[in-house]
Amino acid sequence: MSVLSTAFAVLAVAGGFQDARPSADALPADVRFHTRHFATSGAGADAQLVALSPEGRVLRHSLAATSFVFGPGERVALLGPELDGERVLRVLDRTLEQRLVRTVGADRAVRLSAQGLVLVPRADHAAGTAIELEFLDTQGRSLASFQEREGRLLDVVAQPAGGWVALWTGPEGGHVVARFDDHGTLLWRHVVPSEVAPLVVTAARTGYTAIVTTSVFGASTLELLDRGGRVVARLDEAPAACVATFAPDGRTLALRSDEAVTLVASRDARVLWRRPVRDVAAHGDGLAFSDDGRSLATVSLALDARAEPTAVTYQVFRSADGRSLSSRPVPSADARGLSVVSLEHAVDGWQLVTRSGRWSLDS
Repeated sequence: MSVLSTAFAVLAVAGGFQDARPSADALPADVRFHTRHFATSGAGADAQLVALSPEGRVLRHSLAATSFVFGPGERVALLGPELDGERVLRVLDRTLEQRLVRTVGADRAVRLSAQGLVLVPRADHAAGTAIELEFLDTQGRSLASFQEREGRLLDVVAQPAGGWVALWTGPEGGHVVARFDDHGTLLWRHVVPSEVAPLVVTAARTGYTAIVTTSVFGASTLELLDRGGRVVARLDEAPAACVATFAPDGRTLALRSDEAVTLVASRDARVLWRRPVRDVAAHGDGLAFSDDGRSLATVSLALDARAEPTAVTYQVFRSADGRSLSSRPVPSADARGLSVVSLEHAVDGWQLVTRSGRWSLDS
């Protein structure tokens, strides 16, 4: 999982674009989900982009492999192979309609948001060289650029409150967390002295940012920053969280470690309750509040005596007091290599999407 809470994924496959019209069909047997709405199937020349349209249709687009970049919302970016130092960038929506076409430098990767995109250095960007970010609108027009003279970019992620959070290695072994608005304006930056990359999440309603830092010795610290990047609260003995999420109203923050689920007040970092969990946390974004904030669900992996995953379970807590409302296995879910893509609450219960499938879970 990324150190930033994120809804994007990247898949690289060799080859180039092959023009083809989308076709409606059933989900392929080897489907691999990357977001709630997008998946892939096949490999190499047989690779396909799979989209679930707003009407519930399964659309497939034949792609002789490229780079798929999935963002939050309902868009996907496709990067073609290098040609004369450039690559073709195409952005499609859930109906697989093309929304943007332009060229980008071969040394650039892309991140998506609902309001635009940002061009970032490729993953093989060398540490100690300049970090260059270019912010674009949904039409591909340049809005702003940003440069950091030294460091290694770890991630840039679109935020639910709008804008972006970037994370890169800082001087003297620390890390830098930076907040940008949708137009690419730097709002604030915060230096984290730890050599271990922090976990960073933001609240959609309040714009608060939570930074969980774990030292090489295992001690964890939680810092809560307001919209302006000012530290408003701190918890020095925080859980060593592997995933975190704010409640819809932004007033509380949930933290999940392998041992427990903890709820913290955003205003003063006060621990409201802590509940032990029997199984270890699943890889991915397996922690979520219901839309009304009244319940909190988490996905776990049951391990055998050899620490091998044997089953997938989920547990639902009442947000007010941490009371366990439900604890059940996920039927037919393969625990080996499981990665949670999304966990969301719907009218008829919780909806779980993993790399290999989708489940409707009882509340």
